[in-house]
Amino acid sequence: MRKHTLLQLKSALGIGLFLLSGYLQTTVLASEETFLLQQSIKAGKAFLHEAHFSPDARLLITLADDHKLSFWSASTGRRLRAFPTGEHQALTFVPHPSESLLYSGGSDDTIRVWDTDRAEPLEALRGHLAPVQTLALDGSAKTLVSGSEDGALIVWDLEVLKLVHSEIKAHRGPVRSVHLHPREPLLASGGKDGKVRLWNLDGLKPIRTLVGHQKSITQVGFTPNGERLISSSADGTLIVWDWKNGKELQKLTQHTKSVNGFGISPLGREVLSGGKDGAIHRWVLGDEESAGALDSVSGSVEKVRFANSGKQVLAALSDGTLLTWGLGSSSFLATLKGHERPVNSLDFTSNGRYLATASADKTIKLWDMEKHEVVRTYETESHRVQVLRFATDSKTFATGGGDSSIRFWNTQSGEETRNLRQHRGKVTALAFHPNGRVLLSGGTDKEWLLWNLESNEVIRREKAHGDQISSVAFSPDGAVFATGGRDNKVLLWSYPQGELLSTLEGHHQGVTDVAFSLDGRELASASQDSTIRLWDVTLPGRPVFEAVLEGHGFIVSRVLFAQDGRGLVSVSRDKTVRLWDLKSGSLVRILNGERTPLSDGMLSPDGSLIAVANMLNEVSLVAYPDDALELMAQIEVERGDEAEEGIESTAEETSESDDELATDESMELQDLLETEARRMSPEELQVYAPPPLKKVSNRAQQLQIQLNALLLKGEFCDTQDRLEKVAFQVLDHVPDDLTAYHVLVRTSSARGDFGLTLIAVRLSDRARYYPERYQYSTEIEVRNTLAYWGREVFDQASQRRGRALDLEVIDCHDQTRPATLPEPLALASLPEEFVMKATSIPRLSDLRDFRGLTAAEFQNRLLREVERVSGTEDPHPPSRLPLGPEYTSEAVVVGRFRLDLTEASVWRRAGRVNFRVRLGSNLWQHYRTDRDSITEMVLPVGRYYLSVGNALKRAFTLGEQKIRVVLR
Repeated sequence: MRKHTLLQLKSALGIGLFLLSGYLQTTVLASEETFLLQQSIKAGKAFLHEAHFSPDARLLITLADDHKLSFWSASTGRRLRAFPTGEHQALTFVPHPSESLLYSGGSDDTIRVWDTDRAEPLEALRGHLAPVQTLALDGSAKTLVSGSEDGALIVWDLEVLKLVHSEIKAHRGPVRSVHLHPREPLLASGGKDGKVRLWNLDGLKPIRTLVGHQKSITQVGFTPNGERLISSSADGTLIVWDWKNGKELQKLTQHTKSVNGFGISPLGREVLSGGKDGAIHRWVLGDEESAGALDSVSGSVEKVRFANSGKQVLAALSDGTLLTWGLGSSSFLATLKGHERPVNSLDFTSNGRYLATASADKTIKLWDMEKHEVVRTYETESHRVQVLRFATDSKTFATGGGDSSIRFWNTQSGEETRNLRQHRGKVTALAFHPNGRVLLSGGTDKEWLLWNLESNEVIRREKAHGDQISSVAFSPDGAVFATGGRDNKVLLWSYPQGELLSTLEGHHQGVTDVAFSLDGRELASASQDSTIRLWDVTLPGRPVFEAVLEGHGFIVSRVLFAQDGRGLVSVSRDKTVRLWDLKSGSLVRILNGERTPLSDGMLSPDGSLIAVANMLNEVSLVAYPDDALELMAQIEVERGDEAEEGIESTAEETSESDDELATDESMELQDLLETEARRMSPEELQVYAPPPLKKVSNRAQQLQIQLNALLLKGEFCDTQDRLEKVAFQVLDHVPDDLTAYHVLVRTSSARGDFGLTLIAVRLSDRARYYPERYQYSTEIEVRNTLAYWGREVFDQASQRRGRALDLEVIDCHDQTRPATLPEPLALASLPEEFVMKATSIPRLSDLRDFRGLTAAEFQNRLLREVERVSGTEDPHPPSRLPLGPEYTSEAVVVGRFRLDLTEASVWRRAGRVNFRVRLGSNLWQHYRTDRDSITEMVLPVGRYYLSVGNALKRAFTLGEQKIRVVLR
């Protein structure tokens, strides 16, 4: 298991020592400022290529091997948003120093400028002929330097977004790192060739080459004052250079493997380096020996960064873990040493003055919490204590042992006062009833027992679990008790009847602990699966699962509800103590880190102190943070800022006819009729008119010819991916190309992606055939194929007549599988205005956005796209990347609208009838019914007007339920 723990800085920023948590904790005063481990974020399984703080250090930005950019809250560790970089396949990035922008270099040889708020690329910088692997930005964000895999360097002017200088052979092999001098027009570059080169930024003229490393350079960087240059290498060394004279000043050699990266403190006095050996070393410039190291982690340290303030540090690991430290006062108070073997269990007296600890060294020790001294030692001999709990009055305490007995001890005298034997295995769990007269025990025999402590007799017993019981707990009122077992279950029981009330399931491995909240309304369960589950047990017979808290890297040993009513403390074998916000389910802070796994923990009765047992025979005392509620309030504000607003609707399902219009609706319609009677101006009419098509460009003609050649090959199974890609490219230039839509229908339907099929079929109604480009088929054959889809699959008239829709997908291996058309697709409809615009304006809508979506995401994304296109004629920029299936659109609250014209004399047997609807004061949107003069569709909820045959026929409110409009 990884051993990242705690960096401690004894004095002010930029000076002092980094120490290992645990080694010198007893000498650290609570008032000293230390670098405390704040977050351990599992950013995924993908290798982390790059990580940066945002300029204000409120966000952490990561780029993983899956080429996604992710944004994390530095205070809570929550992922706020993530977006794929698509075909760009980003390899590196740098954030803008003050704005919501970042620059990425990718496998497609380009640099993208991203708006991080909207997760959209704004520009693409083209000039490299190979993947871009490293970037550097100057402090004013006016100059960008890029290095690529083919050894080229390019200098970009970001004010005009143009290439100003380039050097195609800056290094023999890939450029690994670049950095700009903070004050002079100077650039440093490091290459796989092991060379560090200095360049005059004006014209990229070489100044000198620095030679000293034996293997590839991994990073170069100037100190903040520009006096020194630092380089790191795969040869395991860092070199500090006097770059002006080309002299080596220091060679730092503590790493045993490749040094992957480093960070320089804002004052320029210190360097933190991370290596493939899993170590983070701290160096004081001028000293050749490491001044300290963070304990090794399981995996390679890829990046190390200081925040601009110097008060925070991050490290990105190869296993996808992101670690952050922040400067502050340590929660650690003291270490209690005295046991010779690990502590198994501990508990506070009711007044919090004493702490009892039971150890595998066959002793129990009673500690004075004011003096941190042992006041009494109890010899347990062959009892082998597994669990220890104080009685409610603390005059005695009970222990459960490996010898199957429960023993009671006088706290003052240390004498054993009674010995209860009924279990047939180890006694692993104990809990006193709030009345103090009953004890609940559980053991490896899978049984729980209720003991009458006045008679020492068993009141009730039950073989409850399929594996050993690991934890038991009473609710605060004593009416319910919970048992947790290695069978992955938590069981709730009535007291005193001992009747099973409910079974709580969800953990994937054994339950290690159960605990009730102070008001008894909530239950927390900890597990060997590294998670914590929260349950609402207000009604014990009908518990409700609330949340799962994830973040620990190993077994969670103990969960403890804080006295403030909002915090939850967890103790884990991953060597950390964590504080969680129950309201948001977010990690608030890592309170402490140890060198070894943590076996148990307990909160003092007043909630101010946490005692934690580790596997090094020690007990650490950690303060519960005074600012816990303040931190949780901050989390709540952050979550509120991120929350998406929903739309409320309370409309019930209704059926309206012409004579059922309410008076206010009639007046509303009359007002609208008067408005509609006014002639539209040419400007207003232009809103509904599609813009003229531009002449097809040479690039578009080349793509059309390429698409035709692929179709003439006739090898669909071998070329379908290429066909689809070229079809999308054709539509980028020629949005009314019928053949491109035909190809998309074929490729998407072959893989069962019927959402994309639906849109391609609908848009093909307004598309045209280009016979001068395509000879693979005739126009009539293409249109017949598309019409079949529109008539037999996406027109619901056949289904309403009782004809079943049986879809089968035949793959390229001639395997047939049945397929279904999800309801959201069957109810999807595109207004004519959208179809006209989308087939007239290149890149106004990108059909790539609709590949491979779930039915629910397709519905939300389509409705959002219709709304967007209705209000704009601005196409997507050429550099924009499509939304992937992993992107989640803002949910649209919808209602189901059914229009039935079959009983209207004017349109009876008219087939498909044109109608239009208008949401509030928005523009009218035109649709057509299915062939049976009926349509059923989903629309956003709201107040609508309906017009059929150029006459206003209805005003209605569409809620979240179905509304049916029948016109007669």
